[in-house]
Amino acid sequence: MEPPEITCPPDVDVTVAGWDDVNVTLRDAIGQPTVADNTGSATWQAVGGLNDEWTFAIGHWPLTYEARDRAGNTAICTQYIHVKGKFRRLAAVKSVYDVCNRVFSG
Repeated sequence: MEPPEITCPPDVDVTVAGWDDVNVTLRDAIGQPTVADNTGSATWQAVGGLNDEWTFAIGHWPLTYEARDRAGNTAICTQYIHVKGKFRRLAAVKSVYDVCNRVFSG
């Protein structure tokens, strides 16, 4: 018997406004893997990366799924969740410049 085939859902990219939005709930955006097997029956489960609230902080998070058929053969795939912060770096740099300018010029 051959192992099942599992295909992960596409990776998810999310951008949040800043550190205030540090956890993003993505239950509906993640999707589900598809599984095929020559035995006619295979199941899948998430085996790593998910927490009970389906929340993700800023960073890059792998989600691992495992498919298993009746014969006990397994296959895995990994989906990635990318949560990016949208920070106002230019404003921060300008603030530091303004403070330094006041300190050293006056």
